[in-house]
Amino acid sequence: MARIRLDRDMPDAGAFSPRTVVDEQAKAAAMRAADAAVPAAQRAVAKTPDELLLDRAQTMLSEKKSQLNALEAANPSVMAKRADETNTEFMARKTAAYKAQPQPKLTPEEKAKGYYIQFVRTGAAGEGEYRKLLPWGAGMGTGSAISTIQKSDSEFSTDDTSETGSSNVTLVSTETDAYGNVVGIYSDGTTKILIASGNKYKSTVDVDAYTLLESTFKDYGLEELVPEIKRFMEEGLGSNQAAVELRKTTAYITRFRGNEIRRQAGLNVVSEATYLELENSYNETLRAYGLQGYFGVDRKVSQSKMADIIGNDISATEFKDRIDTVVTRVNNSDPNIKATLKSFYNIQDDDLVKYFLNPKENLPKLQEKVLSAEIGSEAIKQNLLTDVTSATALAQLGITKAQAREGYQGISEVLPTATKLGQIYDEEGISYNQKTAEQEVFAQLESAKRKRLRLAEKEVGTFSGTSGVARGALGNNKSSAF
Repeated sequence: MARIRLDRDMPDAGAFSPRTVVDEQAKAAAMRAADAAVPAAQRAVAKTPDELLLDRAQTMLSEKKSQLNALEAANPSVMAKRADETNTEFMARKTAAYKAQPQPKLTPEEKAKGYYIQFVRTGAAGEGEYRKLLPWGAGMGTGSAISTIQKSDSEFSTDDTSETGSSNVTLVSTETDAYGNVVGIYSDGTTKILIASGNKYKSTVDVDAYTLLESTFKDYGLEELVPEIKRFMEEGLGSNQAAVELRKTTAYITRFRGNEIRRQAGLNVVSEATYLELENSYNETLRAYGLQGYFGVDRKVSQSKMADIIGNDISATEFKDRIDTVVTRVNNSDPNIKATLKSFYNIQDDDLVKYFLNPKENLPKLQEKVLSAEIGSEAIKQNLLTDVTSATALAQLGITKAQAREGYQGISEVLPTATKLGQIYDEEGISYNQKTAEQEVFAQLESAKRKRLRLAEKEVGTFSGTSGVARGALGNNKSSAF
């Protein structure tokens, strides 16, 4: 047999090393994978837009299902029956989810007393939770809540399915609920009150809270709501639910009747706190103007009258402005103003406050009426004529009570002479009366002023024999009034 020497007869040994063989195999595998991938890529490219959209929708649906499964696993109470499962399957899935929840840990002391962990059904549709239970008889005589039970195990065992829902169940433990009732927990997970405490409230804390609540409600004049609050507490309603139910009661609707008026008028209702603040503000304003007790001494009557004001959206500021207008500018002012107000608008003085609090009369209009009466009264003081039309026109012009006083004083000084001259020169078309004087003084009309100056020129010309060039305007002291 011929021998072959590696160093001379064979090719370079490095070309056939194991590493070289592996590289060649890897290249071959990569080529085969690339060849196989070509049809798949071609198929993906060949998909229609609708098919691609369907793929994305299926991917999103899969992600949503995963998220829903994670949510249900964390909170079984949100689980819902799926379209593709039966009721039995849903119950089993929900129970499994509850049982998958973390279990409480026993402390060494609890272990020493014999406590153990057991899953207990707490409701329908597979609901339940893990609880720390104490075997029947354990801890008796130690002062615990269950030591108050004076019956034996056999007395709580039952074969009556009407008691526990199944046959051959036994009492495995007891516990005391929030109302002090001793509740038995049976081997099938059902519960039953063994000893009723008779408590209407969950604890003495609730009793103290009710006492404080009753006192607070009475302080705010809400004592009629106390029985309703008491009933809700006895029924064990939570604060949010109790608040909703309270607003439906007749007592509440009557107490906050102003909100019902607002609702019917399309206005937003105000909170209870805001409502009470408005009542307090109204009463403070009345006291400040010496009208305390105006709404009556009976609290309910007073609240009912203020409900009309709140219901008609009269704010605390507007209420104060209305009271200030009627008290300061009418009741406590010149009696002529009240008389003129009655003459102009037939407003009786037996209850002016009621008139000024009437929500049908808006505040700006009320203030205009008072100003018109003030202007008219100033004219009457100077023995001049006045009526609601002319006084209102001056009020709308912005003339104040002080301006009316000064203006009518000047008019009263010159009007007799100006009127007499107007009658003399009436044939020349020159007349000057109270209306003309008001136009000159208050409206600053140049045409009215020119009439007075022409009369002055005529009068001066008559007595001096000149052509009527003015040397004075009805006397300097008279014209100065204008």
